[in-house]
Amino acid sequence: RRPREPETIIPVTAEGQKQVKIISKWLARADSKGRRETGKDEKYRSDVKQAMLIAACRFELQDISSGLSVDPNTGLRRPPAQLHEQSKIVMQKLESMRKGTGAVSVRKQMNATNLKKTGRYLHRHLLVKTSKHPWAWYKHRYFTIESGMMRVYKTDEATHEGERHRVYDIREAVSRLETKEMLGISEPFVGNYTARVRVQLKERPWGPVFLYSTSAQEAKAWERAIRMSKYLLNSMDRSALATVIGRVAGAVMNKGWTSLMRYYKELDDTKRLMRGLAMRLTKLDLSRAWNKARLVYRQHVQKEQLRREQQQWAAHFLKDKMEQLGKQAVRSPKLLRLSTINKVQTLFRHFRQDHIFNRSYALGTSVNTRMQQMLSGTSMMASMTSLNSYDVCELTLQGEALEAFYAEPDSIAARSSAYSEVNVNLNKMMLSISENMAMLSLSEVEEEIDYAVFNKAGWGHFVNLSQISSVVLHSERVMGKTAQGQSLPPGSCAGTWFTINGPRVCWGRRVRTLSDKNGALSTKVVGAQDGNAIGAALAQGGKVQWFRLEVSVLSADIPDFFSTMDEAGRLAIGGDGEEWCKNRPEHETCLALTFLGRRFVSAKATGTSPKYEGKHFVEVPILLEDRGLAALDEREIGVEILEASWPDSDLWRTMWATTVPLWKLFAEVDVVPPPPPQQTALSTLGLRAVDEVREPVMSMADTVLGGTHRTEKHLPLVHPTLEKEVVPLKASITLEVQARVQESPSAKPCISPELQGRGAVA
Repeated sequence: RRPREPETIIPVTAEGQKQVKIISKWLARADSKGRRETGKDEKYRSDVKQAMLIAACRFELQDISSGLSVDPNTGLRRPPAQLHEQSKIVMQKLESMRKGTGAVSVRKQMNATNLKKTGRYLHRHLLVKTSKHPWAWYKHRYFTIESGMMRVYKTDEATHEGERHRVYDIREAVSRLETKEMLGISEPFVGNYTARVRVQLKERPWGPVFLYSTSAQEAKAWERAIRMSKYLLNSMDRSALATVIGRVAGAVMNKGWTSLMRYYKELDDTKRLMRGLAMRLTKLDLSRAWNKARLVYRQHVQKEQLRREQQQWAAHFLKDKMEQLGKQAVRSPKLLRLSTINKVQTLFRHFRQDHIFNRSYALGTSVNTRMQQMLSGTSMMASMTSLNSYDVCELTLQGEALEAFYAEPDSIAARSSAYSEVNVNLNKMMLSISENMAMLSLSEVEEEIDYAVFNKAGWGHFVNLSQISSVVLHSERVMGKTAQGQSLPPGSCAGTWFTINGPRVCWGRRVRTLSDKNGALSTKVVGAQDGNAIGAALAQGGKVQWFRLEVSVLSADIPDFFSTMDEAGRLAIGGDGEEWCKNRPEHETCLALTFLGRRFVSAKATGTSPKYEGKHFVEVPILLEDRGLAALDEREIGVEILEASWPDSDLWRTMWATTVPLWKLFAEVDVVPPPPPQQTALSTLGLRAVDEVREPVMSMADTVLGGTHRTEKHLPLVHPTLEKEVVPLKASITLEVQARVQESPSAKPCISPELQGRGAVA
C-alpha cells in the first residue's frame, strides 16, 4: 500500500491535552522504571477505539471521493449533492476525533476473577443387576442414558475425567415398566423405591438389569426413551420428532394463528382494492395513460431481459463450443469418410421417400432395396457341394483323436446343423435371406416357374450366414451333369459366376470317393499328412515347394452357325432369323480360362479358327514329400468361348464351354474323353448323384514327379443348345499344358486360399 504519514491526535483520556503520535508501540505506556501502569485498562481500550474510528472516517472519505458511497437505508448510491453533504459530516467527525472532543463509548469489562471451569456430567441413577454366577448377590451400580447408549458406573458421582465404566447398546434391548403394586413380580424392590424399569440387554443374556426411580413418571420416561432409541439414532431424528410433537401439541394454536393471518390478508386485500378503485374513479384520465405507460414499460423490460438472456446464452454456447473444439481431436480420414457416407445415405433416403410420396420418383414407387430383394428372393443357376461331418473329421483329426472318432463316430456330433449336407447338381435355384438375417436359403425350382412366391416352395437347403468365410467373384464355371455327360444350360451362359465358401477345413487335403467292382462307394483322404502345415509355413515364413501350371492355346475350331445353318437353325439360335444374320458383324470371340482359382481372358479374335495369344500360369504352395499334388488331382481347368452379342458388342455370352480335371491332362491319352454318363437321382434327399459313377484317378503325385512335364490335349466343347439336331457342328480346342515343381515362386504370389483355390472348404 502507499506510505502514509503518522497521525497526531489528542487522546480523549489524555490529561492536559497532550498530543500523541500514532506510531509503532504508541499504546505501550510505562513508568520511568519500565513497568506498565496499573489500573489503566479503560484508557487503553478508549485509545484503541479512538484510533479505529479515525481509520473508519478515512475509509469513508475515500468511498465518497470515488463515488462509491452507498446509502444504508435505500441500498443505492448517494447523489452528488448528498455526497457533498456527507463529506462535510465525516470531516467534522474526523476533526473531533483528532482533537479528542468526540465521544468514544467504552463498555465496562466483566470481572472474570470469579469464573471457574465446569464440566458436563449427567445425574446418575440407581441400577441393580444380578451376577453371572447363581451363588452371587445383587450388585448396585449407577447409570446414565445418552444417544441410545447406557453407561454404567460404580459410583453415584463423577470423581475424575475418564472414569472407568461400561457401555451397553439399548437400541435392541427389551424393556418393561414395573411398579410395586403390580402382581406377578418375581424380583423384590430395593429400599423405598416404588417404580423401576426391567431391561433385558443383548450383552447380558443370563439376566436383566433394573433401573430404579423415585417416581413412576420418571420411570415411564426411561421406558419410553429405551423403546424410542432404536428409531432416534442421531440428533436430526430427535429434532424432527420434537418438531412433530410440538406441531401436534400446538395444532390448536397453529389453526388459530392461520385463521387470524387469513382474516388479516382478506382485510388488507379489500382495503387495497378499495383504495385502487377510489383512485381510478378520481383519476380516470390519468389511469388510462398510466395503464398504457405501464404496459409499454413492462414490454420494454421484457425485451431487455430477453436480449440479456440471449446474450448470456450465446456467450455460454460459444464458450462451450470453443472448449469442445479445443479438446476435440482431428477426425481420421476413415471416420470422416464413414460420416460422409452416412449423411449422403440419410439425405438420399429422405429424398426418395418424399418423391415416392409425391409420386414423382424417377424409378417408380415399386422400387425395392437390396435387403428387400434378398428377403423376397431371386432365381439363378446354381449348384451346391458340401462335406458331411464324417469327411470333415477325417480331414482334421489325426492320431488318437481320429482313432477315437472311428470307434464312436457320434461322440462329436453337433446338436444343430450349420448347413445342409447335400450335393446339388447345376440347375435353377431360388436364393433368399431369412427374415432374421441369419440364414441363406437355396430352393430348387421348376424351369417354367419364374415367380418368386412360387419358387420358395421347392426342396429347401440352407447355410448359416455366420459360417460364410468368403465370396469369390469371377470364379470357375460349373458344368451340368446329365445322363449324356456334361451339359451347358442356356440359363448359365450370361452373367458372372461367383462362389460362396464356408469355413476352411484344411490345406492340401481332399476326400476322394472310390468305387469298387461291385459299385460300392468308399472314401479316402489324399494329399498332405497335416492339413495345417502349408498355412503354418506360409504364416511363419517356412519352406514350401511351389507347383507351377502353365496353359496356352495351340489351336481352336469354333464354327460360325449363322453362315452354315439354314433359316430354321438361325431362328432357334439367334432368334431374329434372316434379318439378324444380314446385319450381324464379323464373327468375334474370346477365350476365358479358369484353373487353380485364377481367371484369364484373352483378347478378341475373329474367324472360325481364332488365334488366342498368351501364356497363363498359376503357382500354388504344396508339400511334395507328403504327396501334396494328390490334393490337386480333381481340380478342374475351365474353358469358355465367349461371343459378343449384337447389337451391343459390350455384352458377352458363353457359346462353348467344357471342364476337365488336372489328372486327365497328364494321362497317357491325346484326346481327353468326356466324363462318364451320370445316373439321375434326387439330389435334395442327399443322394450323391454326381458321385455315383467314378473313374479310376491317375494321381499327379505319380505322373508329375521331377522336371518339367509338357503335354498337348484336344478338348471337345459343349454348346448350350439342348437339341442336337439344331447344332450339328462341333467345336474343339487344343491346349498346351506345362507343369513343374520348384523350390521358390517366380514372383511374389497371391497366397489367399480363396483366390488360389487350395484346401477343402465345407
